[in-house]
Amino acid sequence: MGKIYQTLHDFETADLPEKKLSFWKIAGPGAILVGLSIGAGEIIIWPRIVAEFGSSMIWAAVLGVFLQLWINFEVGRWTVATGETVYTGYSRVWRGFAPLFILITVLSWIAPGWGRASGLALKALLVGPTWGTDTFWGTDTFWTIITFAAVTLILFGPKMIYNSVEKTVELLVAIVTIGLIVVAISVGSLATWKDLAHGIVNVGYIDPGMTIKSFFIALVFAGAGGTANLFYTFYLRDKNIGMGGHLPGLQNPLRGRTETVPSTGFIFSETEENQSRFQAWWNYIKKDQILFFWALNTVTILLFIVGA
Repeated sequence: MGKIYQTLHDFETADLPEKKLSFWKIAGPGAILVGLSIGAGEIIIWPRIVAEFGSSMIWAAVLGVFLQLWINFEVGRWTVATGETVYTGYSRVWRGFAPLFILITVLSWIAPGWGRASGLALKALLVGPTWGTDTFWGTDTFWTIITFAAVTLILFGPKMIYNSVEKTVELLVAIVTIGLIVVAISVGSLATWKDLAHGIVNVGYIDPGMTIKSFFIALVFAGAGGTANLFYTFYLRDKNIGMGGHLPGLQNPLRGRTETVPSTGFIFSETEENQSRFQAWWNYIKKDQILFFWALNTVTILLFIVGA
């Protein structure tokens, strides 16, 4: 694995756990990342770009998701091989990476805009966007509170946090995907699909009215983006993927005593058996990310564009 400048405790040596279950029985981390990816880029930025400039730059949205696929591969490789989060891995290079990533993550996610957007979407789905606007029960504030309450229940209701998040996000991704397919079929014409296909293969074209700054913002907002790609490391570890099998899952601190999670991970001896096990886990990572993150994420962002 090469030499890494050690600023933390050395790795412990342990055999890599065997992959005993089939792919579908341990699928989940990639699906959560897809759910996390459905955000501003898919819902707002790319539909707006297509509405303003047409379908000629859709290739950039597809490229953005593809580039992030390779980041996710390496995040997964590290966690499978060591059981550590990628944040700990970065800290082995320089301790300052830990507070830096914490700061970036907090600044990126602390704004409650996602809660308000989710609340308004929930209101529109259940009672209609104009219902009760003259009462508190129909205000943006009330439905934002409902959203935060639901998230709190999902995170702090069950004993094992990951299991609750996985099942909830998988259900939401299924609902969103099916809904997008129905809408795209309903509103999409043959001309729409032809324009979409042309935009995908029109690689390199940037509309003269699009600034380079706006183009790159749109490019990186396709897919997960920001520090969201790095969250994949936690989903793998809590799913007991690879060396994560040697570590306890993240338990709800409100539901009883929690186990202490080691801050450092493991390294396996390069025996033939461990190499074979690593290859099995690595194949899982590739399949998980290609099927869920790359393929499904690409499909959903294109369906959002058509539906808009």
